[in-house]
Amino acid sequence: MRGIVNVQNSESALNQNSVLIAVIPPIMEGLPSGVMLTITKLQCLLESKQERIEALERQVQDLQEDRRFLRSQIENLTGALSTHACRGVSDEATGKS
Repeated sequence: MRGIVNVQNSESALNQNSVLIAVIPPIMEGLPSGVMLTITKLQCLLESKQERIEALERQVQDLQEDRRFLRSQIENLTGALSTHACRGVSDEATGKS
């Protein structure tokens, strides 16, 4: 039979003071409760860190998309400015305003 342990999440950024219920795998049965508690806390911490990494990876992707968009906008504006400047130079050469 698998044991159930209540563990307070030390990384409770989303749910402060929330209690997690973890199912103890058979391999952990028979270990001292302090060891099981430590292992469970570490598993929760690992899961929290993995979620944080995934969120940061999504932010990186969003920033890369923003960067590509801004770069294309800069290229478009630079091209338009360049065309306008060239037209102004040719207008000055022909005496048009």
